[in-house]
Amino acid sequence: MPKDWIPVTDERIPPERWVLICVTPRWGPVDVNIGTWDRYREEWRSRLGTPVHGTVTHWMPLPEPPEEA
Repeated sequence: MPKDWIPVTDERIPPERWVLICVTPRWGPVDVNIGTWDRYREEWRSRLGTPVHGTVTHWMPLPEPPEEA
């Protein structure tokens, strides 16, 4: 799994896959969130199913969840 952010210009993620996204909003600081690329609408979508507001500049795969103790 990559440890660095991947620019969206270098590689498009597989559609409908949840990933960490780096979003540059119209105002305010850069935001890190979970999102997915909707290939039918050709836009990034949030976990709520709404369009991501701002510009997604980078993405990276989600980390593996912790193992049960």
